[in-house]
Amino acid sequence: MNTQSFNQPTHISQRKIALVAGISSLILAAAAMVAEFYARQQLIVPHDATATAQRVIAGQASFRIGVFGFAIALICDLVISWAMYVFMKQANKQLSLLTAWFRLVYTVIFALAVVELVNGFQVLTDGNLSAVMEQDQVNAFAMQHFQAFDNGWTIGFLFFGIHLVLLGYLAVKSGLVPRIIGVLLFIAGVAYFSSNLAKLLLPNYEEYAAIFTSIVAIPSIIGELSLAIWLVAKGGKETV
Repeated sequence: MNTQSFNQPTHISQRKIALVAGISSLILAAAAMVAEFYARQQLIVPHDATATAQRVIAGQASFRIGVFGFAIALICDLVISWAMYVFMKQANKQLSLLTAWFRLVYTVIFALAVVELVNGFQVLTDGNLSAVMEQDQVNAFAMQHFQAFDNGWTIGFLFFGIHLVLLGYLAVKSGLVPRIIGVLLFIAGVAYFSSNLAKLLLPNYEEYAAIFTSIVAIPSIIGELSLAIWLVAKGGKETV
């Protein structure tokens, strides 16, 4: 057996794992956008339990689509954690494993947050509660669950930010991914962590929310989307 034939299976394996990671990332992005912008942000009105209840009850189909989108995103997160570990472990197995674990922790926290979203929906759509509670109390109870989702996702993003920092560092040092993508991922990770830490700690965070959102959105969208597209188009084909 010559050297070329011996190395061929590894090359194919890396290519396939890059495709799995890239395609999963693109599916995740689409599912998360539908869930967040089509469903959650359209139905849940911050600090207004009555308006939120009215929108959710009237838009139950949209809410269910949103939950389904988040469920798809969770599955993709699990796949990406595994796939990127396999793809990057040849550069640094220990650091690649640590990077995957931070994403897995984020995924678990996010899954628990989505449960709170479902709980809030059930509170509003369960007619039995209206028999023992005033409607304002039901609305407030549901809003507590929706706020718990938001808080949980915020905490989860701290771990996701660290994941991106480590992944960006691996990309820059390994040469397996274009270094500019690694830099963007690193910056996005710092932005995720800083923004969500500020959201947890700053009492007047809402005054700066738009600024923080912009700081996170630009490097994260460009960096994460660039990585997904590169993985699909070129990942595993050759050393960068």
